Amino acid sequence: MDPHNPTYAPHVSLSDIEDEAGALAIFAAYEYTRIEEEEEAQSSLRIPRNPIPCERELAEERLKADYFNENCRVFKKPNMHDVQNLYTKHEKEHGFPRMLSSIDCMHWQWKNCPVSWQGQYVSGHKKYPTILLEAVASKNLWIWHAFFGVAGANNDINVLDNSPLLDDLLNDESPVAPFEVNGVVFEKGYYLADGIYPQWATFIKSFTNTIDDKHSLFKQRQESARKNIERAFDVLQGRWGIIQQPARAYQVTKISRIMYSYIILHNMILKDQNFNESLYSKKKEKKVCSKN
Repeated sequence: MDPHNPTYAPHVSLSDIEDEAGALAIFAAYEYTRIEEEEEAQSSLRIPRNPIPCERELAEERLKADYFNENCRVFKKPNMHDVQNLYTKHEKEHGFPRMLSSIDCMHWQWKNCPVSWQGQYVSGHKKYPTILLEAVASKNLWIWHAFFGVAGANNDINVLDNSPLLDDLLNDESPVAPFEVNGVVFEKGYYLADGIYPQWATFIKSFTNTIDDKHSLFKQRQESARKNIERAFDVLQGRWGIIQQPARAYQVTKISRIMYSYIILHNMILKDQNFNESLYSKKKEKKVCSKN
């Protein structure tokens, strides 16, 4: 017999061993060796598995890198084609030429905010700790920009100072789509905002006091069109009950991941609904053409 065979075991009689316990020990050793060799042979045939590090501390950065960059299909920066579509739709719906979207902030109550942090998370008009979300939404409630995590004691201007919304504009990397208003040519579009935002050409705000019918009409149209972002906040909270209720997590990073995840899901649902509506409209047009 081949001694290299895993099943090989020499013939040993009890007469060669002093007692039965010694014989059992020898056979146990041979059996243990045979099992080890079989396991090594089987392990060589297995597909090796590469360990994947969790790195939970970097989960938020990985999430943003996957879904909030310009190459993402779900949540992306508007390119030149998107900007032209936004211009056309908003001018048709609201009468504002070269309007990009509406911008505003939303407070999310933080139930389990540490006591030592409540001073920076409790604002003057909110009697409980909150975390701010800055978002930009268009007519179809698509959220083009989201920035979450600023303490609730700040206002919209403080959030804007920390937000990357205008980084492309400041770096001269935003899409150039020139338009003319009252004889003045502007190269970039604008956002509709409320009165707290600064007096920049990027933000179109309403009049505080109207002096004639033109100002009244503009104020009415601007406030009506700016409701797009308010509707987006309402749909986001109504669709996901966890955002409508106070946040119960203890870490801001975990709450941020929850908020960003539901914004991504919100855009995914809108994308699927628009896709289905486009298919339905095409099928309807084909039926009408076939009848004719």
